[in-house]
Amino acid sequence: PVGIDPPAHVPVELLIRCDVAPFARSLLAVAGDGRDVEPPAPTLASAPAALTGDGAPLHPGLVAMEAIASAARTESPLIVDASFSSAWGLALTPSDAGRPGLLAPRGMGGLGWSTPAAVGASVALDGHRVVTLLGDGALGFSVMELETAVRTNAWITVVLLDNALLGFQDHWERLQYGRTFAPELSRVDHAAL
Repeated sequence: PVGIDPPAHVPVELLIRCDVAPFARSLLAVAGDGRDVEPPAPTLASAPAALTGDGAPLHPGLVAMEAIASAARTESPLIVDASFSSAWGLALTPSDAGRPGLLAPRGMGGLGWSTPAAVGASVALDGHRVVTLLGDGALGFSVMELETAVRTNAWITVVLLDNALLGFQDHWERLQYGRTFAPELSRVDHAAL
């Protein structure tokens, strides 16, 4: 694994602690013809046709980032929650997007923290729009903060990864144990909230 904070559950033969972007550029320079190459950030527009046509599966992170791009201008800070939300939000937000802030949990996660963080950021920024990316599991931990957003006139845009599943937990349990231990959630009409 390569990264500043590689996951503890991944077997390691060689650990390289570094910022991944300069590391990737160095690898490309060594492997290629010496040019400084910047890989493009993936988007739905750059996705292979097989991923976008005729009901073929789409990567949920790409769909979420496209929703964020169309729902909010780049002047809006983005706060991503723990789990796949932070992995995809951090990996798929171009570094040159011009966003004033990108906040994500580190270390032990903090599932559900992004909704109150977005409310607090909007209030602190005098009602400026703040975007949060989170899953339905995380929203279950913080749905009451939508009332706080209304009461404080916070302007937040919630982009929800709604799959009725604690997705990262499901993935980890399948890898670790070969089965799951009830990470499923009930289907909820979150838009009605």
